[in-house]
Amino acid sequence: MDHRIVKLLIVILSAALLFFNSPIRAASDIVIVVTPTMEKKVQGSLAEKAPTSFSDIITPGPEVSGLVDTQEALRKASSIDLSDYGGAQTSPVMLRGSDFQQTLITLDGIPMNPVTGDIVDISRFMLPDLDQVEIIKGSNSAEFGMAAMGGVINLVTKNPAMVDEYDFTASQGTYDYGLYHGHISTHAGGVGILANLTHAFADNGFRYERDDKTWTRRENNGTNNTTGLMKALFNVQGWQTSLMGNFIDQQSGSPGSEGTAGIITPHDKVNFSQDTFLMETQKPLSDDQLLDMRVWMVTNRTHNQSDMFGNSITQLVDKNFSAAYTKKLGIFTLTPGVQYLLERMNSKDFGIHSRSTASGNFSADIDIKPVILDLAGRYDHSYSFKDRWSYHAGAAWNIIDHVQLKTNAGTGYLEPTMGQLYAPSTFFTFIRNPDLKPESSFSWDIGPSVSLNTCGFSVDYFITAFRDLIKMDFPAPNSF
Repeated sequence: MDHRIVKLLIVILSAALLFFNSPIRAASDIVIVVTPTMEKKVQGSLAEKAPTSFSDIITPGPEVSGLVDTQEALRKASSIDLSDYGGAQTSPVMLRGSDFQQTLITLDGIPMNPVTGDIVDISRFMLPDLDQVEIIKGSNSAEFGMAAMGGVINLVTKNPAMVDEYDFTASQGTYDYGLYHGHISTHAGGVGILANLTHAFADNGFRYERDDKTWTRRENNGTNNTTGLMKALFNVQGWQTSLMGNFIDQQSGSPGSEGTAGIITPHDKVNFSQDTFLMETQKPLSDDQLLDMRVWMVTNRTHNQSDMFGNSITQLVDKNFSAAYTKKLGIFTLTPGVQYLLERMNSKDFGIHSRSTASGNFSADIDIKPVILDLAGRYDHSYSFKDRWSYHAGAAWNIIDHVQLKTNAGTGYLEPTMGQLYAPSTFFTFIRNPDLKPESSFSWDIGPSVSLNTCGFSVDYFITAFRDLIKMDFPAPNSF
C-alpha cells in the first residue's frame, strides 16, 4: 500500500478515536505572542546559545488549531521578509536583508536548508506541533554553522507533557482549506511519550486579474500536507535522553504563471517527503559540568512531474554527530564542542555528489553583573572547500530591571549549493559553475531590549556586509 495512504489512514483513525472527547476550537482562542527574549528554557532551543543576540520568540497559544499557520506567525516578527505567493508557490524566508539561502532554518537545531539550495517551505511545519519559533538575528556561524549569515529561524517542537492528555482540533476556511490535528501525550514508567498527526489541505483557487483586465481562477494551486511528530523522553542511568521523529508528506500543484516570460502549467505536480530523526542525550557530570551529545539524520525526496521537462527525482541525506562539554568556573561558562556533517545528493538531473565538514567550536559566557559577555569561535575543516574560521562577540548590559543594551559582531559563511555547482540544463539554461567559492558576511548591531510582564520590544541598528556574493544573472535570453 502507498505509504501516503497509510499515513492518511492513521490521521483519520486518530481523529475518529479522539473526536467525541475533543473540543472544536474557535478562531477567538488563537493567540500568538511575540517577545524579544526567552521566557523559559525549552529543549531544542538555540536562543540560549546566543544570549546577547537580538531575538524574537514566537509562542503559539495552547489553543492554536491551524487557522494561523507558521508563515503567518513568522510575519508577526520584525526583520522578517516573507512574501505571500498564495498556495502551492513556495514563499522564501529572508532575515535582515539576506536571501533565503543565507537564512538558516532549523528544526530543534537541525538544519533544514537543502544542499541543492532550494527554498525551505515553512508551511510544511505545522504550528500546532511547535512550542515556539525563535528568530536569532545577525551573522553567527560561530555558534550555528553554515548559512547563518542573516540569522537563524529555529522551529522548536513540543515535548511530552508527562501527563495524560489528548485532543483533536479541526479548522475550515476559504479556498477549500481544512486542517485536522490529533495530539496524544502520556507517560509510563518515567517515559514521556508524545504523538501528533496533522493533515492539511487547500485548493487555493483564488481569483486574480490578468494583464488584459479579465478575471480568472488560479488552477493547479492546491496543497495536501500530512505530518507526524513523535517524541519520547526518558532517563537512563543519569542520561536524560530525547528521541524525536518527524515526517512530512506533501503533494502540491505547480501552476506556473502568466506574463511576459510566464508559462501556465496546469498538470505539473511536486511530491515531497521528509523524514527527520534526532537522538539527544545529556548527563550532568557534576553540579558545574554537563556533557551533551546529538545524532541526527534528515532524508528528503522530491519528485517533480512536468509536462515540459519530464520527471525529476532528487534524494538528499544529511547526517550529523556533535558533542559538547560545558564547564562552569565562577563567572565563566565554557563550552568546547566537535561536530561532523555529511551531506549526500542522489539526483537524476544533478548527479551523485557528497561532501563533509568536521568542525570544532568553543564558546564562553562571562557573567560580570550587570554585564553578560558572549564569545564564540569555530573552525570548519571542509573536505570540498578551503578551511574557515568564524567568530562572534556580544555583550548585554542590564541597565535596570527588564531593560538591556545589546551589541554584537560576528561573521557568517555559506558554501555554494550543489544546485549552483552542478545544476542541470533545462528549458531555462541553468549555467553550472563548479569553481564557485563560499560566500562570507560580517554584521554588527546595537540597541536596547525591553521585556516587561505584559509586553516587550527591542530597537536595533544593524549593518550586514556580504562578500563574494553568489548571484543569479541573465547574460543571455532564457538563461541565468
